[in-house]
Amino acid sequence: MDNVWTENWQCLKCFLPEGWEERTRQLGAWQRKPRSIPSTESLLRLLLIHLADGCSLRESVVRAQQGGLASISDVAFLKRLRAASEWLRWMAVEMLKIRPPMLEEPSWLKDYRVRVVDASVICEPGSTGTDWRIHFSFDLFGLRCDEFYVTRPQAGESFVRFKILPGDLMLGDRSYGRLKGFRHATSRGGHFLSRLKKSLPVK
Repeated sequence: MDNVWTENWQCLKCFLPEGWEERTRQLGAWQRKPRSIPSTESLLRLLLIHLADGCSLRESVVRAQQGGLASISDVAFLKRLRAASEWLRWMAVEMLKIRPPMLEEPSWLKDYRVRVVDASVICEPGSTGTDWRIHFSFDLFGLRCDEFYVTRPQAGESFVRFKILPGDLMLGDRSYGRLKGFRHATSRGGHFLSRLKKSLPVK
């Protein structure tokens, strides 16, 4: 089994952009070699346990310790995760350049900041329903989160949840197709693109 994991990891590394290890220092993910994480490869594998497998912070560090990757607390791992955000974003952008489809900003959108918005529900362990709702805005061509909020589940999806600046082009599904949200965007110099709901109550 160890041989299979090693082969799988070597295969996965073939997809990583050139210079990905050197960028750990340049982008703040690896300021100095920590005693708890032996290498940049171990750091990336630990991050992927959490991000790709969907494990909690605590489960991620337990798996890493059992697999001989790292010996780190969940609190220390959270700090590493935060420090690695720009490094992970850089790798995502570079891999899109290597393999199509490449997300290139067309010239006709050069005067806009295109933001994709959506929301998702959060259920706490043991819950029988929705406990929270996260409202998320994503810079489409920068491939980064530019704004998010956590609210009670009663707070619906709307453009009014976000701070819109002149030149912002807000993209949302039909849950955002409400007049109140449209007015919020245009009154701040922004724009919107959304499917319309069957009815548009004026609220």
